[in-house]
Amino acid sequence: MSTINECCDFADITETTFRNALKRKVFGKQKSGGYDIKTVVRALIKDRQAAKAGHGDHASAVNLSTERAALAKEQREQIAFKNAVSRGEYVLVAGVEEELRKTVSICREIILSSPGKYAHMCEGRSLPEIEQVWASAAREVLTELAYAGDRL
Repeated sequence: MSTINECCDFADITETTFRNALKRKVFGKQKSGGYDIKTVVRALIKDRQAAKAGHGDHASAVNLSTERAALAKEQREQIAFKNAVSRGEYVLVAGVEEELRKTVSICREIILSSPGKYAHMCEGRSLPEIEQVWASAAREVLTELAYAGDRL
């Protein structure tokens, strides 16, 4: 096992070049006991060859592979989402909001018009009959809500 200085002397590189290669993970950092000169030199040569061939350094190639894998994952998720949308598993919030707005508006009109609509029906009737009239009005609103739920 060799020290950093011995590796630098053998490979004819500066300590800065050595440390930069370490940062780029061209070869692994050793905790103690030094570096294997053959491993270091081979990694430096491979890194330099990759850079000269226009593929960037070895660490860049590793990063590029990681980025490509991340891109492929994103594309796969995007396609899965589009498929789910086409199957109707997802809907646009704006569409749901519009349908709810329409339904609330219709229900509001039914409720506000109910007293005038049903008042004459209640005239001269008994309490149980009046309850039936208002139950009918409530069913009308609930039917509209159920119909709106089917549209969503």
